Amino acid sequence: MGTHYLIDRHKNPVANSEINDVHFAESGSSLTNGNFIVRVPSDVRLFADPTDLTDLFNKKYIGLLANYPGFTRITSDELSITGALADAANSNEVAIGDRCTTTIFRTGSVLQSIPVGLTPPNATEAIVTWETYTTTSDQPKNDHGTETYTETPSSNVTVEVSFNNGVSYQSVTDQGIFTILIPDQGAVFIIRFTGQTDLIGLASWAVIY
Repeated sequence: MGTHYLIDRHKNPVANSEINDVHFAESGSSLTNGNFIVRVPSDVRLFADPTDLTDLFNKKYIGLLANYPGFTRITSDELSITGALADAANSNEVAIGDRCTTTIFRTGSVLQSIPVGLTPPNATEAIVTWETYTTTSDQPKNDHGTETYTETPSSNVTVEVSFNNGVSYQSVTDQGIFTILIPDQGAVFIIRFTGQTDLIGLASWAVIY
């Protein structure tokens, strides 16, 4: 489970969006109350209160990297916010968008990132982690509707990664340490998600190396 930061859904640019509320989501679910949600995992410590969305991102990933002694670099994408690193040309049956709208529609649908440069030197070991979620809406006949954000198991997608710009891929498990063999090493990273169920939201990914 994690801490859910409720972010203003209408601010432009989105990077400057205010944090409207914070919910410690023991059940893994939160009402959005007209906001969108950024999750911080329960084991990630923020060393100070974030001031806005960009500051929240920075503190979230500094805290995540601190959980893995011996690893010094992290590259990430909050897909729920911008979808900026998603590659529409090499994805299928997905929605790519901002403010928690990046979604894999069906089992077998694929969402792939664009090639992302990594900080040198080439990594020999890495950890990949990602977050998935669902949103459900309730619209009573004579009342205001509600929307609920719910964390879902990372196994709702399978994940392959490449460190050499797509020349070779290897399957990974969420938060598992793996070795990158010499032929597979490089400084251009691609991550590819394949849906294992329908209507899964992709919130974020990170590679720690």
